[in-house]
Amino acid sequence: MRLLVLFFLILPLYSVELISFNIYDRNDRVDLMLSFDNAYNGKISQKKEKNLTLLTFSDLTYSKDELKELNSQLVDKISISSKNNNTYIMLQNKQNINLELSSINDKFGVRIRAIEQGKANIESVPTTTANNSQELMPK
Repeated sequence: MRLLVLFFLILPLYSVELISFNIYDRNDRVDLMLSFDNAYNGKISQKKEKNLTLLTFSDLTYSKDELKELNSQLVDKISISSKNNNTYIMLQNKQNINLELSSINDKFGVRIRAIEQGKANIESVPTTTANNSQELMPK
Protein backbone atom coordinates (compact mmCIF):
# COMPACT_ATOMS: atom_id res chain seq x y z
CA MET A 1 0.00 0.00 0.00
CA ARG A 2 2.84 2.40 0.82
CA LEU A 3 4.44 1.64 -2.51
CA LEU A 4 1.23 2.53 -4.31
CA VAL A 5 0.97 5.87 -2.51
CA LEU A 6 4.62 6.61 -3.27
CA PHE A 7 4.04 5.81 -6.94
CA PHE A 8 1.15 8.29 -7.18
CA LEU A 9 3.20 10.97 -5.45
CA ILE A 10 6.13 10.54 -7.85
CA LEU A 11 4.04 10.23 -11.04
CA PRO A 12 3.35 13.98 -11.47
CA LEU A 13 7.07 14.67 -11.35
CA TYR A 14 7.54 12.88 -14.67
CA SER A 15 4.62 14.27 -16.63
CA VAL A 16 5.02 17.36 -18.78
CA GLU A 17 2.62 20.27 -18.50
CA LEU A 18 1.85 23.01 -21.00
CA ILE A 19 2.49 26.19 -19.02
CA SER A 20 1.83 28.88 -21.62
CA PHE A 21 1.17 29.58 -25.26
CA ASN A 22 1.35 32.59 -27.57
CA ILE A 23 -0.26 33.14 -30.95
CA TYR A 24 1.43 35.28 -33.61
CA ASP A 25 -0.80 36.12 -36.56
CA ARG A 26 1.20 37.20 -39.64
CA ASN A 27 0.07 37.91 -43.20
CA ASP A 28 1.31 34.59 -44.60
CA ARG A 29 1.32 32.36 -41.50
CA VAL A 30 0.09 31.79 -37.96
CA ASP A 31 2.62 30.74 -35.32
CA LEU A 32 1.53 29.03 -32.11
CA MET A 33 4.32 28.89 -29.54
CA LEU A 34 3.95 26.36 -26.71
CA SER A 35 6.07 26.38 -23.54
CA PHE A 36 6.42 23.34 -21.27
CA ASP A 37 7.57 22.92 -17.67
CA ASN A 38 9.94 20.13 -18.72
CA ALA A 39 11.45 18.76 -21.94
CA TYR A 40 8.67 17.25 -24.06
CA ASN A 41 9.49 13.88 -25.62
CA GLY A 42 5.96 12.61 -26.29
CA LYS A 43 4.32 11.85 -29.61
CA ILE A 44 2.42 14.40 -31.66
CA SER A 45 -0.20 13.21 -34.12
CA GLN A 46 -2.22 15.18 -36.64
CA LYS A 47 -5.63 14.53 -38.13
CA LYS A 48 -7.11 16.67 -40.90
CA GLU A 49 -10.75 16.99 -41.86
CA LYS A 50 -12.31 19.57 -44.22
CA ASN A 51 -11.61 22.81 -42.39
CA LEU A 52 -10.31 21.35 -39.12
CA THR A 53 -6.84 20.25 -38.10
CA LEU A 54 -6.43 18.37 -34.81
CA LEU A 55 -3.07 17.94 -33.10
CA THR A 56 -2.82 15.44 -30.26
CA PHE A 57 0.09 15.72 -27.84
CA SER A 58 0.43 12.46 -25.89
CA ASP A 59 1.73 12.60 -22.30
CA LEU A 60 1.06 16.35 -22.01
CA THR A 61 -1.40 18.03 -19.67
CA TYR A 62 -2.94 21.50 -19.55
CA SER A 63 -4.95 22.85 -16.65
CA LYS A 64 -7.68 24.70 -18.56
CA ASP A 65 -9.62 24.87 -21.81
CA GLU A 66 -8.88 27.75 -24.18
CA LEU A 67 -10.63 29.10 -27.27
CA LYS A 68 -9.02 31.94 -29.21
CA GLU A 69 -10.60 33.61 -32.24
CA LEU A 70 -8.24 35.11 -34.80
CA ASN A 71 -8.53 37.70 -37.56
CA SER A 72 -6.32 35.61 -39.81
CA GLN A 73 -6.54 34.73 -43.49
CA LEU A 74 -5.62 31.14 -42.62
CA VAL A 75 -7.08 30.22 -39.21
CA ASP A 76 -10.41 31.27 -37.65
CA LYS A 77 -10.09 29.68 -34.21
CA ILE A 78 -7.62 27.76 -32.07
CA SER A 79 -8.84 25.64 -29.17
CA ILE A 80 -6.68 23.92 -26.57
CA SER A 81 -7.99 21.28 -24.18
CA SER A 82 -6.60 18.39 -22.17
CA LYS A 83 -8.06 15.01 -21.24
CA ASN A 84 -6.61 11.67 -20.09
CA ASN A 85 -2.99 12.91 -20.14
CA ASN A 86 -3.35 14.12 -23.75
CA THR A 87 -3.58 17.72 -24.92
CA TYR A 88 -5.59 18.54 -28.03
CA ILE A 89 -5.06 21.60 -30.20
CA MET A 90 -7.70 22.18 -32.86
CA LEU A 91 -7.32 24.73 -35.61
CA GLN A 92 -10.39 25.79 -37.57
CA ASN A 93 -9.02 26.70 -41.00
CA LYS A 94 -10.39 29.13 -43.59
CA GLN A 95 -8.42 27.31 -46.29
CA ASN A 96 -6.24 24.23 -46.61
CA ILE A 97 -3.10 24.57 -44.50
CA ASN A 98 0.10 22.71 -43.77
CA LEU A 99 1.68 22.62 -40.34
CA GLU A 100 5.40 22.86 -39.63
CA LEU A 101 6.55 21.87 -36.14
CA SER A 102 9.86 22.94 -34.64
CA SER A 103 11.30 22.12 -31.26
CA ILE A 104 12.63 25.17 -29.40
CA ASN A 105 14.64 25.73 -26.21
CA ASP A 106 15.94 22.15 -25.93
CA LYS A 107 12.42 20.66 -26.20
CA PHE A 108 11.00 23.00 -23.54
CA GLY A 109 8.84 24.45 -26.31
CA VAL A 110 7.31 23.77 -29.71
CA ARG A 111 6.51 26.16 -32.53
CA ILE A 112 3.52 25.19 -34.66
CA ARG A 113 3.46 27.17 -37.90
CA ALA A 114 0.32 27.12 -40.06
CA ILE A 115 0.96 28.13 -43.65
CA GLU A 116 -1.09 28.00 -46.82
CA GLN A 117 -1.01 24.56 -48.42
CA GLY A 118 1.51 24.46 -51.24
CA LYS A 119 3.73 27.17 -49.72
CA ALA A 120 5.55 24.82 -47.32
CA ASN A 121 9.13 23.69 -47.41
CA ILE A 122 8.79 20.20 -48.95
CA GLU A 123 11.38 18.67 -46.56
CA SER A 124 9.48 19.74 -43.44
CA VAL A 125 6.05 18.40 -44.40
CA PRO A 126 5.38 14.73 -43.61
CA THR A 127 3.49 12.64 -46.14
CA THR A 128 -0.23 12.39 -45.46
CA THR A 129 -1.57 8.88 -45.05
CA ALA A 130 -4.77 7.55 -46.58
CA ASN A 131 -6.89 8.34 -43.50
CA ASN A 132 -5.60 11.93 -43.17
CA SER A 133 -3.84 11.04 -39.93
CA GLN A 134 -0.11 11.21 -39.32
CA GLU A 135 2.51 11.33 -36.61
CA LEU A 136 4.65 14.46 -36.54
CA MET A 137 8.13 15.00 -35.16
CA PRO A 138 9.40 18.51 -34.45
CA LYS A 139 12.62 19.45 -36.28
